[in-house]
Amino acid sequence: EYENVLNFVETRILSTARPKDENGGLGIDVTVREALNAAEPLVMASFVEHPVAEARVRLTLGQSYIQLGDYEKSMSQFDRARELWELVGGPGDPNALEATCRLIDAMMLAGQYNEALRITEGLLQNVKSESLPPTWMTTFANLYGKAGRKEDALKWAEMAYRKTVSADAIGARHDNALKILGNWAHACLDADRTQTAASLYEQARNTATDALGPNHPTTLALTQGLATTLSELDRVADALPLYESVLDSSVKTLGIDHPNTLITMENLGRSYMDVDRTEDGLRLLEQASDHRRRTMPTDHPDTIAGIAHLADAYREHGQLDKALKLFA
Repeated sequence: EYENVLNFVETRILSTARPKDENGGLGIDVTVREALNAAEPLVMASFVEHPVAEARVRLTLGQSYIQLGDYEKSMSQFDRARELWELVGGPGDPNALEATCRLIDAMMLAGQYNEALRITEGLLQNVKSESLPPTWMTTFANLYGKAGRKEDALKWAEMAYRKTVSADAIGARHDNALKILGNWAHACLDADRTQTAASLYEQARNTATDALGPNHPTTLALTQGLATTLSELDRVADALPLYESVLDSSVKTLGIDHPNTLITMENLGRSYMDVDRTEDGLRLLEQASDHRRRTMPTDHPDTIAGIAHLADAYREHGQLDKALKLFA
């Protein structure tokens, strides 16, 4: 199994960096996305009679697509991995459940909340909540938050963090622990416990800056969360430099089309509007909306919210004709 996976990585993924048309090469400037897209159609044929190896490759591909912001492709990978693990070990197989949880996460990111909730509720009927890994608890917290079930989200988020930093788990400075602490802070913010959220975000961000560095993706996400919380506390002047630093780093590390970059761009644009920097604010809101409509489904909640925010900004500044055109 190990040799099968290694051979696939070498011949179907790493080989894409060879000169174009040379033994599977796509050219020396090939991107990660192009390499994955070229390899993905070959997975099934490469692992005939090796379902476990295929499932592991699918999980890796799915997670890679999530990091690239391609949630539709990540869902298909996780769904296939779940199918394979269930074929090998049955529906209750731990690996099948892990693939299911990752599928739920991808569905949530793709804005498919109802379907993700349906799968989540079915899964929770067959497992004990206290036995679940913290990463699953975090996924459920995020999903319940998106669905407006704020107290459920808060419960799962706090449970996840408590379990993560327990004596037999990882330390509080670990990347995963900091992500989960940030998730708890986000749940507090959603539940209108804003001061608590600010304290948790500040604790997590300071630790992440020290442990991981200021430009690490986790540090950037926590800084963004802190900025959002400060804005809610009417401390926009404190939030602005945080948003600006996150946007600059996100464009460099994630790319301008990444969903996280676009969220930061929109938040900064709205903050500029709040301090009467109208031209700067509209420019960023327009840019975020344009990129979303080009790279994300038109019915994704983030795409719709971005259009609504831009329309509100136009309307508030006397540009009603531009606001109406967004809905034409």
